Amino acid sequence: MQALLATFVTTFVMFGLYKYRIVRATEKFKSVVMSASIAIAIVFVVQFVMRMAFGSSIPFLFETSPLGIGFAAFVAVIASLNLILDFDLIENGAAQGAPKAMEWLSAIALLATLVWMYYSFLRLLGMLNSDD
Repeated sequence: MQALLATFVTTFVMFGLYKYRIVRATEKFKSVVMSASIAIAIVFVVQFVMRMAFGSSIPFLFETSPLGIGFAAFVAVIASLNLILDFDLIENGAAQGAPKAMEWLSAIALLATLVWMYYSFLRLLGMLNSDD
């Protein structure tokens, strides 16, 4: 329930920040968020391969440790910042009269970001509530 509430609150806050132009999707912002997202994806792929091939994980990063909690918080922040990119995609698509297929693409991108953000909050809250 906490992760669901955090996801909704974060979504509305990020939408407000975007709508009132407090946070803008500049080219530099887009490149930083995309680079961080790709780096996180690579870390998760390496983790998956290590888990499947060797039965181990990246030390400290996926454990309940200060580094693991910090990484989980970083992932949640980057997932949240991806909402700004989604809102910008939707707004630019509507302004440029994009074809109907772009509506579906934008909706799927937004949904994927929301699921990623929810999963990130679940993981972070799980680490924070752990008894380890």
